Amino acid sequence: MAKAKIEAIDNVDMFGDSVLTLTKKRGKLNLEEIGDFLRYSTYGMYQGDWVIVIRAGEQTCGGSGWDLDMKKDPGDEVDLYKLEQQEACPVCRKELPPFQYCPECGADLMYPKNQSRQQAIENVELTLGKMKAEAVRMIKDAGCEEAKKAWYHSHLGSIDLARQMGLITEERRQQLYKEFRDQLKLEE
Repeated sequence: MAKAKIEAIDNVDMFGDSVLTLTKKRGKLNLEEIGDFLRYSTYGMYQGDWVIVIRAGEQTCGGSGWDLDMKKDPGDEVDLYKLEQQEACPVCRKELPPFQYCPECGADLMYPKNQSRQQAIENVELTLGKMKAEAVRMIKDAGCEEAKKAWYHSHLGSIDLARQMGLITEERRQQLYKEFRDQLKLEE
């Protein structure tokens, strides 16, 4: 089966909000086609979180009976609204929270499905522990001082990010800093 030819046009709706209009010249667009188009776009330019507004009111049930209503193009068109963190939601106009979704894969960063807050914290601690071990190893093996500093600050940045996302407390951040410094001193 041939891949559907879908075109994307940056557009503006009647309220002045940016929309991405996807058009297909023949046949109807389905969610799988839309998802694949966004996921596998050139250079990932359309990857992210999108909203489709589906209007299912009486006015969308059919034409008025006039001949002009019956002559429609055989294609389809869908408007998509991009969800941007810390900007107004295009549907409800409330501000979206920061760091809610991974910008790469769209995974929920705060509380993945079937995971409690305690499990999320344990997973973060496990990941930060692995990152610390790798940073300590690379600092120990690095030949130049600049590489050692880069690994050191990179790990501190990962701890800061976990704090900013609300996955660890400020007190725990300070503890992790101290543990990292202490482990580096032991390695010397």
